[in-house]
Amino acid sequence: MALVTCQYNACSRQGRRRFVFDPGAGRPEDPVRPEPRRACWNLISLATPFVGFFAGGAGGNGVIWDGHPMEGIFCGVLTWGICCGLGLVAAIVATIRAERWWGVTAAAIVLNGILPVILLCAGCSELMTWGRYG
Repeated sequence: MALVTCQYNACSRQGRRRFVFDPGAGRPEDPVRPEPRRACWNLISLATPFVGFFAGGAGGNGVIWDGHPMEGIFCGVLTWGICCGLGLVAAIVATIRAERWWGVTAAAIVLNGILPVILLCAGCSELMTWGRYG
């Protein structure tokens, strides 16, 4: 799409206006694809379930020696679940930022989403059992 523009030429005699035909004006510029951002959040999100598993195991072991064994298991699974939740948030941030290595982000979403879904299903099952039998 060509565009005709009006320019004021102050250097010419009588300061006349002239119309200039600009064939490139009005065209959208070629879209430049931005470089993908460096892989930071997706690597963090991939590491969090493993860090949570080992931290939960260490924390749960410490509680087992001091108290009831179920308290240690609860503490370990709670630590692991919190780390998976944070990893899921990091994976969503990596997806929004459109970081490179999208396969790592997809793997992190799967790894971080498994434990919360299992815990949610187990919690709903226990809640239904409690509601049924009081």
